[in-house]
Amino acid sequence: MSIKVSVCCTTYNHERYLEKCLDSLVCQKTNFPFEILVFEDCSTDSTKEILSRYAKKYPDLIIPLYQEQNRYSKDIHVCENYVFPLVRGEYVALCEGDDYWTDENKLQKQVDALDLNPDCSFCAHRVALVGDNCESLNDNLPRHKTYTGVYTPDNFIELGYCHTTCYMLKTSVLKEYLSTGLYKTADVFDVPILNYFAQVGNTYFIDETMSAYRCARVGNWTQNHNAHSHGTSMLETIDAIDAHFDKKWTKSLDKYRFDEKILVCFREGHFKEIKGKRWKRFVKALPNKKLKLKIYLDFAFPCIVELLNKRKNKKK
Repeated sequence: MSIKVSVCCTTYNHERYLEKCLDSLVCQKTNFPFEILVFEDCSTDSTKEILSRYAKKYPDLIIPLYQEQNRYSKDIHVCENYVFPLVRGEYVALCEGDDYWTDENKLQKQVDALDLNPDCSFCAHRVALVGDNCESLNDNLPRHKTYTGVYTPDNFIELGYCHTTCYMLKTSVLKEYLSTGLYKTADVFDVPILNYFAQVGNTYFIDETMSAYRCARVGNWTQNHNAHSHGTSMLETIDAIDAHFDKKWTKSLDKYRFDEKILVCFREGHFKEIKGKRWKRFVKALPNKKLKLKIYLDFAFPCIVELLNKRKNKKK
């Protein structure tokens, strides 16, 4: 029986989290065979040793991909260049080494959904947001009201952002995506994939929480990355995807384009460019209340904020 799903996991310095992640992957109950490709990016802690132990324990499931040098520092497109080309399954599921799945039937549910809906090339579900020690943050993604069923490219905008731990992709479409090279302008791999798959076919969404995103982990990508450069990169990528589809799905892509543009404008102080009601939805979704207040003041009263900053600098 051939491999039905290839689970792709990337890990680097995840010694505190990797066991939780791998346990959630190997415990999946399915009526089909699946494989787990784990890309270990030359960690400086005990991540490699943990992976080696699990690979020996589950030789029929886990395929370790050890690196002799850190690939991310040389080529950020790790999955596209080093992992996705090796998949053998009909479908691809994702989970990074510091995140984990929470439902042992996750793979089965998603495969059943895609098998029963051949017009869908992408399947997603709700994701819980947790802290460094798996504590609940009482939040989840997507933040919008959702339903179980098919979302077309026209109404995919209703879903909002879906985190990578919930992705199940049709491999044939993934290969088409890789051949376009659309990911090359992006500094992350989730947003380009999400937008491409949302436009190339229908999406099946399962309104259940089946994974956890450790978004409050110390040292994670979100905390360390420059929001301005990221926003600029995402705008270029979304424009490239829009052009690829001959601007057929411009309205749908505009949601992501606006979210990224608003970040860039806030960083540069170009508040007049983002006036309107849509910015309120973006700010409302932010979990940090202090950041919400700062953004509101910067937007509504830029002159006052500038005056306060000058006084603060004088005191220093």
